[in-house]
Amino acid sequence: MSVESSQDKNWHRLKEQYLKQIEDVLAESGQPNARGIIDDVRSHLDKRFAELGPQQQTRENFQNIITAMGPPSDYAELLGEKLPIPPGEIGIWKRFFVNTALSIAIMAAFVLFGQIASRFLPYKKVFSTQPLLQGSFAVDTYMTPFGRYVESTKYPFVDDPEAIGKWVSVDFVSDQQEFTPGRKHWRWDLWFKGITFFKGGTTNWAWNWTNGLLLHMGGDHTASHYIIKTIDGEQYMFFEWKSGYYVVLHRKPVYYVLKKESGDTVADNYAQKAEQIVRLMGQKEFDTVIDSFDATMKAALPGSKLAEVWGQLEQAGGEFKGIDGPARTERQGSMTVIFVPGKWERNELDFKIVFNSDNKVSGLWMVAPGPRSK
Repeated sequence: MSVESSQDKNWHRLKEQYLKQIEDVLAESGQPNARGIIDDVRSHLDKRFAELGPQQQTRENFQNIITAMGPPSDYAELLGEKLPIPPGEIGIWKRFFVNTALSIAIMAAFVLFGQIASRFLPYKKVFSTQPLLQGSFAVDTYMTPFGRYVESTKYPFVDDPEAIGKWVSVDFVSDQQEFTPGRKHWRWDLWFKGITFFKGGTTNWAWNWTNGLLLHMGGDHTASHYIIKTIDGEQYMFFEWKSGYYVVLHRKPVYYVLKKESGDTVADNYAQKAEQIVRLMGQKEFDTVIDSFDATMKAALPGSKLAEVWGQLEQAGGEFKGIDGPARTERQGSMTVIFVPGKWERNELDFKIVFNSDNKVSGLWMVAPGPRSK
């Protein structure tokens, strides 16, 4: 009998929490096929986990898989709307792995077969969608041997200066015509809060971008169209939301509607990322922290070394008490430098975190504390 690793336990906990949330919203909505939907989602999640190599089994990649499936409320609200299924497409793997109490040996055999099938069996092309923007790309959608939709994420980068900046979610609609500025169509909380487009084709999420497309690189391989419209003098983005509702259940994509924010939003996003890194160190999730490092930093400061440094900080200053004020931002050429005030029981220091133009951490130091403004 194999011993379950800590990463296996982390994945199992995240997966079961997510499935329980789906179960709760389906029970509340009275969805008659709740068990079948949950079994489909569980099988999909197990398949996505099996595709990760040992070095890819990080908390960030686990969260990317869950994020790609979308909020649990999707499965109650959207299924209730009975949106159309693309013609002729029926999930060939529905209820393929219903009995979740099968033995570990059978599960291992299933995973092994899945890896072999994904590599050697051909994917079936099911349909193509045309670009929403002139100069963008058409997207071909394929079905894997296990009935999951996948799309190519390898497209050349074409700039779209209009997209660069911070976009905040304001609505969630099944069709673009449903959106009315100032009147929220979606009656649930908006799970996806927004996204920031950086120069060169990266974002603050698992998506990369090129003109007219958001390419999900970290979880499900999907290419989602976006289109920017000016309505009543404001810029809005309609972003195809290809969550598990689309990838697993094969329903028509729906749209998040996002509004562009003005101001130095990119710097604000770097500050938020730096603060999150500090919080993760405070929680001693060092392997997750180094996922945001560039290659040089990962080699110089691996998780074990970062844990050692953190132990020295606690030995000198006592228990870490958290972030002690707002972050400060400086620009140094192509680099963005963020200072995050930190407080321990007996000490105060600032975390100096440097981001390069690729949105990766290229420097991390502890420096003398700056002025504390609450």
